[in-house]
Amino acid sequence: MQHEYQLTNGDVLVISVLEPGEGRGTTAHHLEIHQFLTRPFDPSWGRGVDSFLERFLAGTADTSLADTFIVGRIDDAVVGTVWHATHRESGELGGYGFVLTHPQHRGKGIAQRLTELSIQRFWDSGGQASYLGTANPVAEHIYKKSGYAPFNGMTMRAVRPGTDPASFDDQFFARAGDGEIRDIELGDIGA
Repeated sequence: MQHEYQLTNGDVLVISVLEPGEGRGTTAHHLEIHQFLTRPFDPSWGRGVDSFLERFLAGTADTSLADTFIVGRIDDAVVGTVWHATHRESGELGGYGFVLTHPQHRGKGIAQRLTELSIQRFWDSGGQASYLGTANPVAEHIYKKSGYAPFNGMTMRAVRPGTDPASFDDQFFARAGDGEIRDIELGDIGA
């Protein structure tokens, strides 16, 4: 699925939405996305992250993970990415990350557009609360425009529009009978 937006500077941002396994693999576009995510413009990630990125981009990081990867391009070059993940069996809690904009394209509204599309898709699929972590005040400003609010330390949370953030935890996590305990999975990233 693709979306097009004209940015304020006149550039056309073409956004592709990739579900697990969709458009992922060893195609030229996949390899370009992998290269972008390894951040040659800010090489602060180590080798362990690169190994995870291979599995993540292929949609095979963990069978419990239902993730959406959103890529923004200008003139067919990757300029921004975002990622939203939930558990495959319950998409109510989400984790948000891999928000990157190429330094030459910052300040154009790319991260804002990608974040807005991502959170709207999350709400449309029945999502109840999405969590992210940031220590970047510019990023925090972008996230606040899309409904995220400071939650706990570096964590921000967006709750479904119309939901009271102050009572969300008590209502969502209220005891509803006997529960069960299972091992945590990568799909539980939002929880």
